[in-house]
Amino acid sequence: MSIIKYDYNNVVQLFVKNLSESKEYHKNYLELISKIKQMDGVVDIGSFCYGSISFKELDENINLRKRVFSAIGKTDQFENIPLLNALYIESAMIHILEPPIYKGRFFESEDFEESDEIPLVVGYAYKDIFEIGQTFTVTDESLGMTGTYKVIGILDKGSY
Repeated sequence: MSIIKYDYNNVVQLFVKNLSESKEYHKNYLELISKIKQMDGVVDIGSFCYGSISFKELDENINLRKRVFSAIGKTDQFENIPLLNALYIESAMIHILEPPIYKGRFFESEDFEESDEIPLVVGYAYKDIFEIGQTFTVTDESLGMTGTYKVIGILDKGSY
């Protein structure tokens, strides 16, 4: 099931392989984005990246960890760092993505403004584990973007 709401004839996918974390690379990337935004016909531009995330609460609560791992079919329920798959998006992506929502809502423009909480939409596998409004914490930046995350929505079955 596609969650892209624009016709593929009107969307350009550009994959930029992150070969370097240097300041020069970052400067060049921002310059590229700026030039693309100036092109005729460009409505919006956004980026996303796949990664992992681990919440402090999963590390500290063995019962929660068991429930989460059971929901996603993971067998090693006692691994040292319980990492979950994550998709990080920029605000412009909310105009491109439109996944079906089982409960709650998807991201809105206001979710990307400065806030004490980072909005979180979880997969359908977690529908019986996580609740709308529930918060989680990331304290180690090697395990995800640090801060407090708040569940705002649950994706519908078959969405990713």
